Formats: sequence, C-alpha cells, structure tokens
Amino acid sequence: MVVVCLMNSYGCLLYADDILLITHSVHAMKMMLRLCDKFANDFDIKFNCGKSVAMRIGKRFKEKCVLLQIDNKDILYVTELKYLGVHICAGQLLKFSVDIIGQNFTVLLIVFTLNLRLRTLK
Repeated sequence: MVVVCLMNSYGCLLYADDILLITHSVHAMKMMLRLCDKFANDFDIKFNCGKSVAMRIGKRFKEKCVLLQIDNKDILYVTELKYLGVHICAGQLLKFSVDIIGQNFTVLLIVFTLNLRLRTLK
C-alpha cells in the first residue's frame, strides 16, 4: 500500500519527528525498517521503540503475522493507531477519523484526503 498524490507514490510520510511507513508486504516493511536501522546507526539517533507500532490493512488484517523489529526490539501489532491526531483503524479497508479538529494538521489532512487515492501494489 502506498499513498498516491499528484501522480507520485509515497511509502513514507514525515511530519517533524513522526514517521509513518507504508508498504504492500511484511517483507517490504522489514526492508524499510532495516533502512531505518542503518540510518539511525549512521547518524547516531535512536527510534523510540516504545512508541513504534505496526498495523495491517487488507483481507488478512486479522491473521497473525511475523514479528517486525527496529533496533533489535519487537514492534507491537495494534488494531488502531494515532498519527498526528488522526486515528487509523485496522480492517479490510483503510478507516480513519479525526479526534482533535483544532490541530493544524487536521485541515491539511482533509484537503489531502480529498485529493488522495490509496492503491494496493501487487
């Protein structure tokens, strides 16, 4: 899964120090996490593993999945996560809701959502 906006595909959304990784498979996510580990080692930074979670969206979202790790620590699978004030829920289809209308990001998200298409890569 990637975000497609203005004819460009994105597998990573960034805002300040918040990162959202989006992939079409567990294998692709493992590769992205390895890149994050390498980046962290190269630039002497640490990811907060306590705040890092994984979530599946699609037909197999309820199936047990292999563990993902960052910095050799397991990442917890969740059925709901919050990214910049937006709740994203696991399911066969992408579902989200805004809980705090006052945030600047909310307006950006609404505009972005109107122009956004989600596409599952095969």
